[in-house]
Amino acid sequence: MNITVLSGSPKGKDSVTLQSVNYISKLFPEHSYDVFHIGQTIKALMEEEDAFDAVMASVKTADLIIWATPVYTCLVPAQYKRFMEKLFASGKAPLFKGKYSAVISTSINFFDNYAVDYLRAINDDLDTLFAGSYSADSYDLLKEEGQMRLAHFAAQLFDDVQSGAMFGKRTYPLSYSWHVYESGPAPKPVDAGTKKVLLIQDENYEGTNLGRMVERCVAGFKADIEVVTLSDLAVKGDCLGCIQCGFDHECIYEGKDDFIEFAREKVAPADILILAGEIKDRWLSSTWKQFFDRSFFQNHVPALKDKQVGFLLSGPPHPDGGPQRDPGCHHRMAGGTPCRHRHR
Repeated sequence: MNITVLSGSPKGKDSVTLQSVNYISKLFPEHSYDVFHIGQTIKALMEEEDAFDAVMASVKTADLIIWATPVYTCLVPAQYKRFMEKLFASGKAPLFKGKYSAVISTSINFFDNYAVDYLRAINDDLDTLFAGSYSADSYDLLKEEGQMRLAHFAAQLFDDVQSGAMFGKRTYPLSYSWHVYESGPAPKPVDAGTKKVLLIQDENYEGTNLGRMVERCVAGFKADIEVVTLSDLAVKGDCLGCIQCGFDHECIYEGKDDFIEFAREKVAPADILILAGEIKDRWLSSTWKQFFDRSFFQNHVPALKDKQVGFLLSGPPHPDGGPQRDPGCHHRMAGGTPCRHRHR
């Protein structure tokens, strides 16, 4: 059986998740495993068509596709998210149709279900036959129980593929609308007093539904509020999962790009944060994912504690609440339900 492994970790062959795949390959050596380090080579995959085409060629001949990824900030890493966007934009998505697929994820069993649900939905959109998922703790392979559980998962997965088992979709297809958003009568502007309001968008949406929502939101405050566009920042790269920040709260990108200064000088002092973005393949953009992943340089410190956070979202609604459910789950926000203005 030909198995294509799409690894989302930026750590390449040193990925903890990939060790689960390696363990499976030793238990079932009769199968062929074609491993692509998507997270580590994302720059080449985005810029070099030959690199991307090599992945698609493997997918075309695969009997099974394994999505192997760690969980970064409640979802897949930004690098993996960028690959998803490239995949759907490239027109190569039909290559996945009818292929068996499965997910192997690694985390501390915190929001791994959210990452798996996202990948399950992506596979439904790709028309694959989703055969199951396996969520592991980082140290499971060091325990006999963890080894047995993974072996049983792999045996059942391979048996399902080889016997031609049928699997249905669980996720409703995305429903897009061509409706043009127009604001209603302007309410009385809100006086935020001494509170500092910061609106962050991943790109400039002028002339779009979201752009009009942003304009209306800004005009809804009595005083001027600051608007920052993430794509205007000079950000050198995505989170690498090196955990250097776990030692001293300092990122390896310290002093090398704009992100750390932006987080400290703009985000940290804000009392009210408004996050604006469009839904792309069932989540916010990879630029937003980069924002959440890179924000983890503060590690598990509740960096957004007591801040009010709202959302402006444009795009197809997600049945389970989508990104606004908890996009930055390692931060703790003010109590209550965050407001959100959403348009399809």
